[in-house]
Amino acid sequence: MGVTWKSIFTGGGSEGAAADWGVEYYPTSYLLDANGVIRYTDLRGEELEAKVAELMAELETVK
Repeated sequence: MGVTWKSIFTGGGSEGAAADWGVEYYPTSYLLDANGVIRYTDLRGEELEAKVAELMAELETVK
């Protein structure tokens, strides 16, 4: 599928990773910062692009 990021699917349902993370529908996405803290969930389109750019800018200030 050309995915360049880690993608995990454990089958869904009421057990496993989906239940552990509170996933209610697919696809569900989590955007983490450089410290591994979940900053955003379930963003799409332009909003996702803007938040990725924001987090990337934060990384530049850390370097």
